[in-house]
Amino acid sequence: MDKPARVWGLTSAIWVAVMALVADAFVAIVEANNSQIIQLKEAEADRILEAIRSGNPDVAAENLEFLLRAGLVTDRATAQGLVEYLRKREPGEGAYLGQLQPAGPQESDRRTFEASDAEDLLTKYGIKPGEDVRPLTPRWSTFGSGNAK
Repeated sequence: MDKPARVWGLTSAIWVAVMALVADAFVAIVEANNSQIIQLKEAEADRILEAIRSGNPDVAAENLEFLLRAGLVTDRATAQGLVEYLRKREPGEGAYLGQLQPAGPQESDRRTFEASDAEDLLTKYGIKPGEDVRPLTPRWSTFGSGNAK
């Protein structure tokens, strides 16, 4: 192979690598921009949901109006839709969500356990209080060994 052919092959390989890097950079920039747009839209949607989570349609409307006046709804189509909704809404009517209740047992659901409760539970399953329950646990070393007793 002569020298010009080798140089041409090396030059074209470098150009291909440079073009691949430029394409990768372009894709990364577009993805970062799209990701930021999606995060902004999700944050706006969360603000709107929290605004209507009042348990009362009139309070929800006041909250939505606040978001609009404060400039916290940045998407033009969403803002126009909210303005139109607020203009047509009758007092006492409209969208709202009930307020969230904490998950899990409430204070009124809790009860204290006494030692007698534990004894009752043991008795329910046929275990006498104070009885050694270690023989009831499996011996893992005996499983699969063929030496089960």
